[in-house]
Formats: sequence, structure tokens, C-alpha cells
Amino acid sequence: MKKRAPCLFAIDELPAQGYNRTLETIAPVARSYGLQLLGIAQDIGNLRAAYPHTWESFIGNADAVFWMGSNHQETIAYLEKVLGTTTHREQVDGAKNPIERERPLMYAEQVKRFLAPARGRVIVTRAGKRPLRLKIAKYHDELPVTAYDADPDHRETLLRRIVRFVIGWATERKGAVS
Repeated sequence: MKKRAPCLFAIDELPAQGYNRTLETIAPVARSYGLQLLGIAQDIGNLRAAYPHTWESFIGNADAVFWMGSNHQETIAYLEKVLGTTTHREQVDGAKNPIERERPLMYAEQVKRFLAPARGRVIVTRAGKRPLRLKIAKYHDELPVTAYDADPDHRETLLRRIVRFVIGWATERKGAVS
């Protein structure tokens, strides 16, 4: 079958729907059919409860996994394991050469503090690549007002509304003159 333009299939709260044999079967081969699967789960415990034999395959076969704030101890410990280890060199008193010791790239407590929701951070683990520690950029703070529509559920500041109005008016006027 020839691939067409990719199709994104997003499932929020993936474990909440319960076990889905079809999803479990297609997940490993979806990419070859142009399907990008985005499954969202709050923690590993819920994912394991819904898919007791294959939950780790969802994570292990993913191109990227976004890890966000969690207090779930198993999830934090699992992420510590996924991040792997690093070599730490220590100079011990009296020794000519430094001693090398393996340690986790981030300890569970460091992971938990880094991913605290108030900090707006995320860790992205990627297949065959180094993990990324990133800051979540809020579109309404980072993009110019012309790059998105106002959200009717959230009031904008007066200055932002004025800027949006003036730019919109200038754009319409420019289009009418052309």
C-alpha cells in the first residue's frame, strides 16, 4: 500500500478507554501506513492496568515520549531508568587518577523537581537519540497576536485586544487598497 500524507490519530486518556486489542495490534505498524499515533496517559500505572502485557511496547516503540509533571512514583522511577546513566569522575584525595563512577543521568528526585507542573518543563525521550529537557512555550506568550485567534473562553488583556484590533484593521485596510 502506497503511503499518503500522514494522518494523526490522537487518543487522550488512552488507558481510560480500557484494553483495545485493535489499537494494540496496529500501534507497531501504524507508521508504515502513514498513521502517526499519539497516545496520552497520565502515568505508567494506568497504562499498565489497561495493557498489562504490552504497556512497555507503547513507550519502547515510540519515536518520542513526552514526560510531563507527575507525582506517580513508578512513573518517576521508570523515567530515571529510561534516561540511563552517565559517568561521573571524582578526584579522590591522594589518588593520581580520577575515579569514574556510573550514576543515573537524573535521580528520581531530580526528575520530579524538574517536571514540577509550576515550572512548565518537559522531558522528551527519543528513539536512538539523547533525551531533551525543554521548557514549554505558551503560544499566547511566545507568538505575536497575529499568529493565533483569540480564545473566546479566556479574556485577553486590554493591550492585547487593542493590538489585535489595530493589526486586524490595518491588514483589512491593506487588502482593500491592493
